[in-house]
Amino acid sequence: MNIELATIQEYESIIAFYDDVTARTPEIATYARWQKDKHPTAEGIRAYIDEGSMYLYKENGKIVGAMAVRLDALASNTPAHKLYQRLGFEYRGKQHLYAENTGWTDFFFSTTLW
Repeated sequence: MNIELATIQEYESIIAFYDDVTARTPEIATYARWQKDKHPTAEGIRAYIDEGSMYLYKENGKIVGAMAVRLDALASNTPAHKLYQRLGFEYRGKQHLYAENTGWTDFFFSTTLW
């Protein structure tokens, strides 16, 4: 597994990656409730990069995964939870939170000790 800290030079590539994932994943509205330009936002991604919490998974130099260290996912996002568990993340709790793209909903939090 090749996970590396994102840099500001990769900003446009990260935006393109998220736009591609959002456009090509039919179930994205069901599981993650992502919407282009609403969540994740370009400003949010920039903030993650600036604070040093955006990490990328690359294969052959191409971004194939991205995440912020503050790992959370909607409780309904079962594909993400399965992926996180397979990568060694452990469930750390649930919290009922408000987000602009979801309203009030449950989020699961995970962490790992790489």
